[in-house]
Amino acid sequence: MSSALELYRAALWRQIDAHRPRGVTMRGTAMIRFRLSPDGALIEATVSRTSGLIQLDKIALRSVRQAAPFPQAPAGIADTQLTFEIPINFR
Repeated sequence: MSSALELYRAALWRQIDAHRPRGVTMRGTAMIRFRLSPDGALIEATVSRTSGLIQLDKIALRSVRQAAPFPQAPAGIADTQLTFEIPINFR
């Protein structure tokens, strides 16, 4: 993975984390897969691995959707590299 892509991924995570609700008392980790357009628009987002709690999955998915739009992808990053999968943890 290129460092530009790593930095972009970190920026995406910070933006998603800022939209994650605080004070959720349930515990679990939902894996969210999402795809962006080069301009940072959210094309699709799905739960790729459930936390085991549908409510947590919905909260995680909503966190990604509310964080959109994202920053524009760095130059040289192919559209095929704009699919990400991240864990959203609730502890």
